[in-house]
Amino acid sequence: MTTVIGKGSFGKVMQVRKRDTQRIYALKTIRKAHIVDRGEITHTLAERLVLSRVTSPFIVPLKFSFQSEQKLYLVLACVSHPYLVAPHCLIGSL
Repeated sequence: MTTVIGKGSFGKVMQVRKRDTQRIYALKTIRKAHIVDRGEITHTLAERLVLSRVTSPFIVPLKFSFQSEQKLYLVLACVSHPYLVAPHCLIGSL
């Protein structure tokens, strides 16, 4: 299952299902070339670090992260919200 939740200047966020557990996550894909071109390497590394360490009811936690040759992937918990019209995941900014 892959549903696009949102798009941003660096990439997009999709709702995905992990094959072995069937759990639903938000997969944030970030293009490395855009990060480098815009000088956002430090910011992106900080985002990953903060999401992996912070425990707050207001910040969606990072569950996994990995990379390919061209993209970075952040796998976040998928949190539904009763005020959303469609069943989407709530995540941080793109």
